[in-house]
Amino acid sequence: MPKTIEIPSDHPYYKEFCEFSELLTSSCYSDGTYHDYMTYIDDFLSWLVTNDKKGTLAELPWSDLRAYQNYLRESMHLKGSTINQRFCAIKLMMGGIVERTWNDKAVRNLKYETFVGTVPTEAEVVKILSSAPSRRVMLEMALLAFCGPRVSELVRLHWEDIRRERGTLHILPGKNHQDREVPIPTDIFKELEIYCRKLYPKQVKTDFIFGGRCEDGSTSIATIENHLNEITDRLGWKDRGYTCHSLRRYFGCEYYLAHPDDLVSLASIMGHKTVSSTLVYIRPAAAHKARIADNDRINTVFRKAVPQWK
Repeated sequence: MPKTIEIPSDHPYYKEFCEFSELLTSSCYSDGTYHDYMTYIDDFLSWLVTNDKKGTLAELPWSDLRAYQNYLRESMHLKGSTINQRFCAIKLMMGGIVERTWNDKAVRNLKYETFVGTVPTEAEVVKILSSAPSRRVMLEMALLAFCGPRVSELVRLHWEDIRRERGTLHILPGKNHQDREVPIPTDIFKELEIYCRKLYPKQVKTDFIFGGRCEDGSTSIATIENHLNEITDRLGWKDRGYTCHSLRRYFGCEYYLAHPDDLVSLASIMGHKTVSSTLVYIRPAAAHKARIADNDRINTVFRKAVPQWK
């Protein structure tokens, strides 16, 4: 668990802030979520003090919470989805620490446009893998595109997480506190073994697959993202907006298009709590890829008809 954000002991809400930190820790939130939620609460409590909002959190008027919402939108220029995320932390604090029932009618979630996200084509994924500067970087991209882990899960993989007897990859509990096993394509499995023998001949099962300079021996998320950015920059694709998450979306879309009636399995592989989350995640992008494929099919048929009327 990362070091908590500190506030002065004489802060009016110091007790609630510390209790919220304890709540997140005991609930086993991931390091990233812990840090984000503590930052959101620190910002919220600081705003209360700066704007002279006195009294306990249990007595805080709903109008003050709406005022904070407006501040984030109008002064901080945050998007609706970002503001809603910050209010998830506030709701958790109100319910878990203050024991106050949230009033959804008094403080509503903001509407926002859903970002579909860019998804590379099959040819582009091939180009990304073939342009990788090393076997390690190629495997980083391949696991994201063909096994679908989150990049935060990729950097936490150990050699013992490769279940050779079952040909699967064991992904440790992440965003939704659920561990899962996903199939590793056989050719990727072979490349992992070559990578292991050549670069880590003395590796032990508890070593990270993609070791780095972090204090615990792992690599950082930023490092993986930089590897992809370097590839796309060399390919001249900087304006396409591809990220590590794009490769995860590629996996989800390809699985969905190949197995549209097997959403339960896809949700399990991707580590989503519900099928509805999976649909929101991949359906728009999958529909776009399907339209591209349909466009090619229609063009093929159309070309057959063209000579007849020329």
